Amino acid sequence: MIQTAPRSRNLVHWLDPQLQQQAQLRTRQARGLANLLATLNLPAFTLHSVLDRVCDSCRLYRDTAGTRRRCCEKLRVLMEMFWFGDWTALLQTMLGRRLAVPP
Repeated sequence: MIQTAPRSRNLVHWLDPQLQQQAQLRTRQARGLANLLATLNLPAFTLHSVLDRVCDSCRLYRDTAGTRRRCCEKLRVLMEMFWFGDWTALLQTMLGRRLAVPP
């Protein structure tokens, strides 16, 4: 029986089994990365939700700063530029109740 080429864009994969294996490997790696990112997103979402409900300072800062993305960006910048002894000092600085001291 004569095997005919499939009528698809993957003609190269049909002709070269090694290319087909590489494409399958990339697909598996992409699925693994997607699973990893989804797994990391769950604890982050949980942490934000808990902080919004439990911590009054976090909720107040979030309401004044706007979106979560903006809050996280400001938090990242503050933590890169200044050293804080504890989370309370960081939150007080974020709320403007205390000045940050450079290291």
